[in-house]
Parts: sequence; C-alpha cells; structure tokens
Amino acid sequence: MTPQGRRRTAALAVVTAIVLAGCAESIPVPQPEDAPDQPGPALTVQQEQEVKASIADVLTTATEEQDSDLLETRVSGPADAMRTAELKAAKAADDPELVTALPTETQQDIIPASDEWPRVGMSITVAAEDAQSPRLIVTEQADARSNYSLWAWVRLFPDTTLPAFAAAEVGSPVLAADTESLLISPADAVTQYADVLNLGGDSEFADTFGDDPYRSRVESTSEVQSEAMQGIEGTYTNTFSVIEDQTPRTMGTADGGAVVVGAVKSVEKFEGPDGSTISPPQTDTAEALFGDADASETLNITSLTTVAIYVPPAGSEESVQVLGAENVTTKVAP
Repeated sequence: MTPQGRRRTAALAVVTAIVLAGCAESIPVPQPEDAPDQPGPALTVQQEQEVKASIADVLTTATEEQDSDLLETRVSGPADAMRTAELKAAKAADDPELVTALPTETQQDIIPASDEWPRVGMSITVAAEDAQSPRLIVTEQADARSNYSLWAWVRLFPDTTLPAFAAAEVGSPVLAADTESLLISPADAVTQYADVLNLGGDSEFADTFGDDPYRSRVESTSEVQSEAMQGIEGTYTNTFSVIEDQTPRTMGTADGGAVVVGAVKSVEKFEGPDGSTISPPQTDTAEALFGDADASETLNITSLTTVAIYVPPAGSEESVQVLGAENVTTKVAP
C-alpha cells in the first residue's frame, strides 16, 4: 500500500476500550480518531488468528504430554520459563490443573504496525472458564524467519479499564524499551515497579504507581510470613529484581501512551534458627517443585511475575497504572 493509501486508511482508525469485569463484555467503540503516520499493520486479523491457533495447539500438546521441550517452537521469553515450571509441577503431581488455562477466544487483537523486528502483538482474551479475569497475551516475532511465539501472559485485574488502541486494520506502533515518548521509559517502568514491590510506601516511586491488587497481595503476604517467622525467631524476605536479558515489550496506545509488559523475578527466603526445619508451603505446586529434597532451616521460593503497566505520553498529568500481574512459582528449594 502507498503511504498516501495508508494515511487514508489511518484516517478511518477506530479505537476501542475494554472494561474488564468477572466475565467478558461487549466492546464499546468511541468515535474514530486519526492515527499517527506509521507503517501499516504487519498482520491481517486472519493471520493473527492463525498465529494464536498455532500457539494454542503447541500449548495443548505440551500440557497433554507434560513435555516442556515441545514449547520451543512457539513459546519464548518469560512465558517459556513460567510454562516450563508449570509443566514440571503438573507432571510431578500428575495434575494438569496446575497449568494455567489461557483462553483462545479474544475480545480484541492489537496488531503491530511495524516494518522492523522484533514485532510484538497483544491480545485481550475473554474471561477464562473458571470465571477468572481475562488475560493480556503478548506475542513476538524475533526476526523475519521466525514464527510468532507466546512471549508473556498477564492476568488483568478485575474491573480494569484498558486504554484505547488503534483498530486492527491500522495497527499500533511497537515502541523501544528506552523510548523517550512516554512519561517514563518502558524499562524504567518495570524497574521502578520492582522497587515499589521491594520497598512499598518507602520507595521513591510509590506515588508514581499507587496501590494495585498485586502490590497489596505482596505486602499482605510479607506481613503474614514475617510475623510467622518471628514467632520462631526466624526471618522472611521477598526480593524483586528485573530480568536483565528480557527487556519489556511495549505497544503504543491511541492517546500517545503505551502498554508495557515486563517480567520481574522474586525470591522469598525463609531462615529459621539453628536446628529448625522449614517445609515448603502445603500447595500442590510447591510440594511438586520441592520434590524429595530434604527440608532444612532455610527455604527459598523463586517466582516470575509478569506485569502490564499503562504509561501515559510524555508531558501528561495522568498517572502510571498497573493493569495486571501473573505470578508463577518456578523453583522451591532448601
């Protein structure tokens, strides 16, 4: 398509917003807005559907056969580590329910408008069968010869309102982790949020993000576990850190902002007094990953958390907003 043709198409862009509640709802359609001059969509809606179907087939087969090696062709990034851990736990416990169900039906597909790689796409699913909130799915094509793969998934918070994106026929821009077009860069958004998870209200970035359900859960868990360990003269810490080789994936929104998806690693460390024995939490996943290891006076639980963050455009007076998070335990060891 010629640049002039693309501009005519862009002028017909329709932006959509989704309010996420306990179950899927119809998508309200605001008035059309002009889209910025940019490359055309890298995929058609039909091609995007085919990509998701291929990924779903691989996920289903890997779950049925409890074989994480099968993920290699269609799963990458933090999704690979998270899914591999879930399959390991499911196999050890002989329980496929320990693997997160990812709905294949979507409410909206956010198509990349890009002529470069890597190319990133996002989709918002319908609510899962267990009535859990929808997921934000992130796919990526690393280069022209690679298949699109599942890079991450995020469980969106109930009643979250997502920002509007350009229509699929127009496409949304893929932004670099260090872009200066936003209030804070995508890389800084994830790094600063990790600091908030570590320090809570004492973080210098606490006011940037405000409260959210995942942060509240982290703080509540820390209080409960710390109190329990103090009762036996022990200690509990939970430390979050960014994953250096997994920069966040980012797509621009209709207002000039962006949705950023990144991953952080957390390590919960339980340390008891000499001679004590700390067993893993009594959950199927923790017990399966701990296996037949010998309990000791220490216990370490490693997890990966993917987060979705809305970052307003540079100069905006709007706040950064955490849209959702997904936490998966990847290792449990003395």
